[in-house]
Amino acid sequence: MNSRQFEETVLERMEQEHLLLPGDGVAVGVSGGADSVALLRFFCRIRERMSLSLLCVHVEHGLRGESSLSDQTFVRELCGRLDAPFAAVSLGERLRKGKNGKSSEEEARKLRYEALEAQAKRWEEKTGRRVRIAVAHHAEDNAETVLFHLARGCGLDGLQGIPIRRGRVIRPFLYQSRAEIEAYLSQLGQDYCTDASNADLAYDRNRIRHRVLPELQKINPQAVSHICKNALLIREMDADLRQRSAAVLAVAQIAPDEIGVQAWEGEPSLVRRETIRLWLEAFFPSRRDLSSAHLEAAAALEQKQVGSSVTLPDGWRIRRTYRGLKIQKEPKETPREGHCLLLAKADLDGGEETAADFGGKRLALRVFEAKEVRDFPRNAYTKWFDYDRIENDIAIRSRRPGDYLMIRGDGGRKKLQDYMVNEKIPQDLRDGILLLCDGSHVLWVTGYRISAYYKIRQTTEKILEVRILEEEDHE
Repeated sequence: MNSRQFEETVLERMEQEHLLLPGDGVAVGVSGGADSVALLRFFCRIRERMSLSLLCVHVEHGLRGESSLSDQTFVRELCGRLDAPFAAVSLGERLRKGKNGKSSEEEARKLRYEALEAQAKRWEEKTGRRVRIAVAHHAEDNAETVLFHLARGCGLDGLQGIPIRRGRVIRPFLYQSRAEIEAYLSQLGQDYCTDASNADLAYDRNRIRHRVLPELQKINPQAVSHICKNALLIREMDADLRQRSAAVLAVAQIAPDEIGVQAWEGEPSLVRRETIRLWLEAFFPSRRDLSSAHLEAAAALEQKQVGSSVTLPDGWRIRRTYRGLKIQKEPKETPREGHCLLLAKADLDGGEETAADFGGKRLALRVFEAKEVRDFPRNAYTKWFDYDRIENDIAIRSRRPGDYLMIRGDGGRKKLQDYMVNEKIPQDLRDGILLLCDGSHVLWVTGYRISAYYKIRQTTEKILEVRILEEEDHE
């Protein structure tokens, strides 16, 4: 393949993928290595044909001393010869160091793209033209990424490899091999820099590049091409799967935090898992936070008993409910079994507001004359009780054997356990529910209801008001 054939092949792929439009601005990320230098030369050779404006952006990581600065000088001088505008960005101290003084691969990637994005955005705002960021990933990079994700554990997302387009970032060389790129440079008589860190086997991707891929190519010289073709196929299949699962989710979603499992009866397990993943995107904006193991565990809850749960990253938990699956943020603290905070009635009789902290919640209690009442509270986290009927000091605690409350005003008792079962409160949540109690008589199952026995009557003289402050703040 000569240089002209190489360029036509890349242009054809760019047109198929709608990577650029005539008149676009292209910020080309150029490190000085073979791939990025080839990308710059490619765009310089087609810019008039597509009426493109170019900007070469060199991101200097500041980690290789004189060698790094030498690369920057090389790229600047190359841009001078090619009549391509040049911009340099130094990451310097922004790039944090990891173990053994090695910078994190992920951190370096993140900061590099941030720098490119800032340059492109600034240029776009200045000129008013659409700007794309071109980077030089090639077929081996794509295959390495698939293998890297596969080794770490991934779902369909990871098996799709590197996208040829994401946002304003485009990758015109993604389906060209490293050998084709180097041959292109050779035909142009173009030299380039060699980064010694690319051979450092301390980096995961370098071990795949220098040890794993060569072994696979001994089995089949077309191994890289086959991996890339399958990654593209999986990307197309995933798009269809996502569309089908979105339709299922539209029917299954009961509320933002709950989905019903009956809506996907008859659907294959792959669709069920994808439906769950789409649902969870609202809670995990970065798809990297959820592994395939998390999704499989969440999907398995369908076959578990009500109350079963799965822990997710960042303090989230999915629980099996009677209707389906519900996601909740785990409380920072739950009451310990048997733990209790007592508030003496003598301390409340003075009429001053008393604050109490328990189970990660802050409560405010006060007693006042019933004749002061104007309107009953409508806030779900503020409750009034007939203070005259409270016989003991008020206990704030978790549930205990023998607890009960009155559902109706006829004096009939109901065990707290039976009430929780009837209300379909998941079993693993019950010990964490904060209770206000008068001995074994529960005044208030917070978040649910109060005992009918303590409701305000015409004969009530004093009222106990209890407010849960943190919940009020988040209404």
